[in-house]
Amino acid sequence: MFQKISSYPDILKFLEKAVTTEGLSLPENYAVAEHIYCFQDGYHYNSVENKVLTGDGSGDFKPDWIVLATNYFADPFLLI
Repeated sequence: MFQKISSYPDILKFLEKAVTTEGLSLPENYAVAEHIYCFQDGYHYNSVENKVLTGDGSGDFKPDWIVLATNYFADPFLLI
């Protein structure tokens, strides 16, 4: 995943210069580019149950989506 995002310098800059806000629904937790895979826990996979959470069905979290940040409610902000 890091290789995928590293080819987009604007995304790396976005992650490096995380903006802190007081709005609960705006991004407040940003992934570290080098550890982007770990940030996907709970979206791409469940590390506790060792289970993949993605799929190609309607309403599924797609395998090629990458979570870059989350808000207070753990809502993902992603790269599609």
